[in-house]
Formats: sequence, C-alpha cells, structure tokens
Amino acid sequence: MKKVITLLLCVVSAFLWNSCGEDMKPDQAGYENEMRGSVEILCDECIFPLVSSVKPTYDSAFPDAHVTLKSVSTREAIEGLLTGKAKGVILGRDFLANEDSLIKQYGLKLPDKYAFAFDAVVFTALKNSDAPDTVNLEDVKKYFLGETELNPFGNGTVYYPGANSAPYSHFLRYVTNGQAPKRILKNAGNSDSVLLLTKQNKGIGISLLSRTIKDSSLKNIRIGFYDSTGRHIAPRLVHQANIIQDLYPMEMPIVGVLQQNRPKLAYGFFTYLSKEAKIQRQFKNAGIVPGFATIHLIQD
Repeated sequence: MKKVITLLLCVVSAFLWNSCGEDMKPDQAGYENEMRGSVEILCDECIFPLVSSVKPTYDSAFPDAHVTLKSVSTREAIEGLLTGKAKGVILGRDFLANEDSLIKQYGLKLPDKYAFAFDAVVFTALKNSDAPDTVNLEDVKKYFLGETELNPFGNGTVYYPGANSAPYSHFLRYVTNGQAPKRILKNAGNSDSVLLLTKQNKGIGISLLSRTIKDSSLKNIRIGFYDSTGRHIAPRLVHQANIIQDLYPMEMPIVGVLQQNRPKLAYGFFTYLSKEAKIQRQFKNAGIVPGFATIHLIQD
C-alpha cells in the first residue's frame, strides 16, 4: 500500500510542478498542461481497437483534455515520432534496427517508454477449420526456416498484417530469429484483413490475443515450447494467466513513446493509461496482461 501511495503522490506532484511552470495563461488559445489542451496520438493499427476501448474512461476524467487517437501502420507511427509530427505514439513493437539507427543519427533523446499492457501474438483459425488445436514451437520454427517440409498448421494459408507490423515483427523474433521466412506467407495489408481472410479462406492468421479472445468463431492455437532453462512447456490455453507465468511463448508489449521534449498533454495521457487503476482493470478485462495492475492467480 505504501508503494501505491508514494506513486500517486509522485504523479500528482509531477502534474502540479509542470503546471506551475506554464508560460501561457489558461485563457490563452493553445494553452496546454497535463490535463488540458488538444493533442493527436498516433496508434499502431493492430492495437487501435483496444486502446480506443479504454479512452472514454480518460475522457470522462479530463473533460478539458481533447486527445485524438489516429490509427496508422506501425511504420507511419514511428515516422511521425522521428520527424516530430507526432507528439506521442502507441506501439506494439520496439524500434527496428534501421529506425534505431535514425534515432542515433539525428541525436534524438526519446524519454523512457510507458508500459501500458502486455498482449500476445497468436496463430488463430476458425474453430470449424482443419487447423490443429496445438503446435510445437520448434516444429513451427523448422518449417518457416526451411528445415522441414512438414507444415505444422496443415494446408491453410498463413496471413500476416504487413512487413513492418508489430505482429509480424514478433513472428520473426519468436519463429525465425529475425531471418526472412523460407515459406510463403500472404500479406493481408492490416490486422482487420488478416482476420477477414482467415475466416473466408479457413487459413491461419498471425494476430493478437486482444483481437481474437472474444471472437467465438475463432480458436487460438496452443503452443508447446522450451523455455530459457530448457524445460518443455506443454501447450496451454492462450490466456493472460499463462502469459504472466511465462507459460506462453509469444508476448507482445504495448508501449507509449513521447517526443523528446515530452509534450505536456501527451505526457498526462500516457501517465494516466499506464498507472490509473480503472484503465488497468479494463486491460485485464479485455483478456490481456495489464502493465501495472496485479493479477491474482488461483491454483487449481
């Protein structure tokens, strides 16, 4: 309890400290502090529905704050941040090597990331399709690295939301160790199209737990894998409790990144999303792992 009280005091103090240093007066056009003003935040399209679902809670708490979320591709969001056009972005992946190089090249000093929640990359399929209920991650790796002809997913086409998308970036990280796949995947263009084509063609979609967990027509394929100690983890339900216990192998952080001068209203918005208990409960109720709140696990 002491830690929570200390945290709240720090957040409130930060708001008051920054607000007292305003150069503009509240009645001037363009006045902005952590709780008032207007700002557009670019949001990774794969997590836009999730972030949009919690924003009304923020809007109710801060009626003088006008935050607009704009759904864009992951690359567009990062380009907006690096060119200074976006005051803040919400992403589902870290910077790629070429993006990180640009940050260093131009001497940008981006503030620390805000951890809002943890989603998971999933292989999803129609419940009534021939797709398997479980796979072994080692078999998936061998297939996409071209080491075996045996497709662990059967004959279904695998769809992904784009080469620079967060889900595909994590697919490369977890499955091919950053290498280009040796097997054909179909670029659906965005996350909505992945699910549409997966359903229409009874394929396999590379998607997110937050997008699929409440869709009763889909099943998220359970994955067996070896953890960092070499222990084999049997396939389990793709669920937040298993993610938080490291019993599912493809976690995906949802983070906020501010412009290097830390714009005030964007800072207030990100602080609220990352710390406010109401928001964190909404992430939990959406079926993913909140970044700050506690999940109580009940052992069977």
